[in-house]
Amino acid sequence: MGFLVPDQDGVLEIVDGADVVRAAQGLLELQLADPGKAVRVASSNNEYLGHVMAADAQGPGARASVEALLAQLRPQVATR
Repeated sequence: MGFLVPDQDGVLEIVDGADVVRAAQGLLELQLADPGKAVRVASSNNEYLGHVMAADAQGPGARASVEALLAQLRPQVATR
């Protein structure tokens, strides 16, 4: 499992790349915050915007899959 954490304060507008990740092979779960959520720069996983879970039927590649999937998610945060 890996967490999507914000890198700026503001209001979440959308998470770009979510459709691509939802269609990815090996994805077990994708959970994302709803648009309109107030966000703060993450100092811990308690501020996360969502998470990704993945599996690797061939071996220990689940961690790499999670990292690759997280890299495709781009939160768009409006600053105020």
